[in-house]
Amino acid sequence: MEFNELFEEHKDRIYRLCTIMLHDKSSIDDLFQEVSLNIWKGFKQFRGKSKFETWMYRIIVNTSITFNTRQKKQNEKQNSFIKDKATEVHQSNENSTLLLRAIELLEDSEKTIIGFYLEGYPYQEISEILGISPSNTGVKINRIKKKLKNIIEYKIK
Repeated sequence: MEFNELFEEHKDRIYRLCTIMLHDKSSIDDLFQEVSLNIWKGFKQFRGKSKFETWMYRIIVNTSITFNTRQKKQNEKQNSFIKDKATEVHQSNENSTLLLRAIELLEDSEKTIIGFYLEGYPYQEISEILGISPSNTGVKINRIKKKLKNIIEYKIK
């Protein structure tokens, strides 16, 4: 498959992951563009040793981390997207609102892991993307779930 076909197949998921991993709503398109450019630049070096999706998601994670670090230094409006999104979701589903508000309180690394989990990725693929073992991935996801439950029960309600 050529780059354009692969990218078209995955661009919606890339965009959703960008929204989860980003702090400032006004920068979603900028992060998506930067991620897309980095995937395109790196495509020549992709050798097929891992699945294309795994390779691509590593680029998303690394680009998002770099982007967020740069944004934090430039802008004090951290997490405004999640707050805005929580407000929108509240109109349709209170449980989703609580979950988004709880996710907002997680550390960036936890947001990354739970973002992939909520997108439906299997532990094996998440572990490949993050460079950790599948069992460690499972442990981290379970800890994050417990943390989210505690946040919702004791801090948000």
